Amino acid sequence: MSNVMILAPHPDDEILGCFGAIKEHTKNNDNVVIVYMTFGEKGDINISSETMKVIRKKEVQRVLTHLGIYSKYFLSLPDGKVEPNEVSMRKLSEIIKTVDPKIIYSPNLDEAHRDHQNTSKILNAYLKKNSLNKIILRYYEIWTPLKKFNLIIDISKVIDEKRNLIGYYSSQLQKIRYHDAIISLNRYRGIMTGVGEYCEVYDCYVLKNGNIKRIAGGSGYEFLY
Repeated sequence: MSNVMILAPHPDDEILGCFGAIKEHTKNNDNVVIVYMTFGEKGDINISSETMKVIRKKEVQRVLTHLGIYSKYFLSLPDGKVEPNEVSMRKLSEIIKTVDPKIIYSPNLDEAHRDHQNTSKILNAYLKKNSLNKIILRYYEIWTPLKKFNLIIDISKVIDEKRNLIGYYSSQLQKIRYHDAIISLNRYRGIMTGVGEYCEVYDCYVLKNGNIKRIAGGSGYEFLY
């Protein structure tokens, strides 16, 4: 059993980008911890930040209850203004020290959304500053498809569950049809990799003696460990 940490810039990113991995980890009885960088309080300009915060926390609880995940943290960074600074690094470092993860999932550095980019920058800055060892890093895609990947997870059998859980975040589907976009991306990955009808892909690295090294080759979930 491993401690697994999922970094989600906003509530819903954990499902959009990492649902397949979460399902595999829970199936393996790994301890999955979700870290929400923000409350996503700016998710609708027509709703006050305080009201939206309450809405999104309720959506999170419904999703995590469904998944059987009971460990979560909110870093309470400002939505739309996540920055790699001392405050954000300190907050994340406290959680990493508490959880002691063996695997960390994060948005990739090429993501078009600034909060997603900076979530990855915060993590990378922390890892460079602290000589941690034998941690596996997996970068996922949402806004911008990965240019390269070395892990493919076939989510064909659980694609309906993923679609339904995206729908649990109904506050975010009023203006942008995230469910259509992400399911289409998963279908594209399935077609182009030939691994399954619907797939998620990840770019994986290992941290050894303070150095981050990309893992060569690999495909399918058997490559996860």
